[in-house]
Amino acid sequence: METSIITTQEINSSVNKLEGYREKQLKVLEQNPFIEITDNKTYEEAKKARTNLVSARTEIEKVDKGIASILNNFRKGISDIKTNLISITKPAEDLQQEEVKRWEEIKEQEKLKKARIEEERKEKRLEELKPDKEKIVDFLASIKIVELPNLKDPDILKHLSSITIEINKVIDNKIIEIQDFK
Repeated sequence: METSIITTQEINSSVNKLEGYREKQLKVLEQNPFIEITDNKTYEEAKKARTNLVSARTEIEKVDKGIASILNNFRKGISDIKTNLISITKPAEDLQQEEVKRWEEIKEQEKLKKARIEEERKEKRLEELKPDKEKIVDFLASIKIVELPNLKDPDILKHLSSITIEINKVIDNKIIEIQDFK
């Protein structure tokens, strides 16, 4: 394929040529005012004026088509060059993309495996804690409220308080341990 180079000067020249048509269009408009048809003579004059106006318009459209053709050919040439240049690196890009996707899939599978293992670990730990939970529930159920004769004795109150604190600590630790694995 033959590639031609269009310079900015050529494009500007074509634009200037179009701008020059402004004066021509105004002159054609001035020379061909609207004619109201009243008889055969005015009919013929109106047809002539219409032909002149159409010719002025189509001349500009031809210049525009010429410019568009030049630009389209230039664009096609650029497109062909672009396609050839891209074809140099595209196969390597595609191959690299496949490799990246392959690696990302491996990493995704590893992530899913880790999440599954962690979930299994939590479930196993919860199963291990069930007997402790049952023991605590059984223990609490077996505690009977006993009326002690002298609850005003500071030593007994202190002792009961420390037992209560210890029981609460054990219960709290087991509850926290269970909640951490939910």
